[in-house]
Amino acid sequence: MLLGNNDVKIVGIYDMPGIGKTTLLQKIYHELRESNQQGGGDPSKAVIYVNVHKEPNIGSLQRDIAQQLCPIPAEDGPSDAPSPEIQQARTLFMELSKNESILLLDDVWEALDWKKIGITSPSSERVLCKIIFTTPLRQVCIDMEVGANSVGIGFLSDTQSWELFCHKVNKLVDDPSITPERAVVTLCGGLPRAIITMSDYY
Repeated sequence: MLLGNNDVKIVGIYDMPGIGKTTLLQKIYHELRESNQQGGGDPSKAVIYVNVHKEPNIGSLQRDIAQQLCPIPAEDGPSDAPSPEIQQARTLFMELSKNESILLLDDVWEALDWKKIGITSPSSERVLCKIIFTTPLRQVCIDMEVGANSVGIGFLSDTQSWELFCHKVNKLVDDPSITPERAVVTLCGGLPRAIITMSDYY
């Protein structure tokens, strides 16, 4: 598995909106956090989850990471001092170089400049930070040089769609009371978000 392979430093999860990328990333995040808290993981390994958004702001992205990793105080420096983004990048770089960490970035629409953010490039041999990101665009995985570590989720099969619906409405898959809903589930086209939304009405 890519997540358990220490040699894999970056994983890209791609597919169209509504297919379940965010849900999957959130599940990974909670499982990693729970594993650390219960002693199954490394308690010193930070697990960081950040929503990047379609038009990322480097400063906001840095602050979101820092809030979960380390305090970065605002300092008043001389007029020729580096910009706040550069200062934050340096601080993040130092903090992320101390211990292993896992950074989960949701909804990435364009390739990110790791150096500007303060993250060691995943291609570096000394990198301690594993990065897992989701994107609606496969090209982003290509631009970020993910290579074979890119994963397309794909649509759910009819069986998987029906099982998801039954799970959400707390019914058995062969319950005759919801059999008529199979046709409606099929119309969702294998999109998890559509199936989950529809299940809220039952």
